[in-house]
Amino acid sequence: QPASDSDYIGKYREFKYRETLFELYARQFELARADEARDGGLIQVVDAAKPAERKSKPKRAFIALSASALAALVLLSVVVTRSAWRRAAARPGNAQRLARLQSATGRSQ
Repeated sequence: QPASDSDYIGKYREFKYRETLFELYARQFELARADEARDGGLIQVVDAAKPAERKSKPKRAFIALSASALAALVLLSVVVTRSAWRRAAARPGNAQRLARLQSATGRSQ
């Protein structure tokens, strides 16, 4: 019996200790919540927003036209290079040289 009494007293003491801690934490939480509500908004407007006076650069149309022109130049150079390559391959003297070049670069047609 005495062992179970001391066990009960120890557990009751632990329960009261945790209950007191919970009450303290709950009180601190409520105080913090009230303090936060009293402070109001944390965001302050420093300057009001105004629309821009003029559009910023770079211009979208200029970028689109430049990209289109660059793509057209690259495509044109690919077409011209392929055409020249095919014309060179059609000549009887160049066919063997081009075949060696293609095998050296690992390119097959």
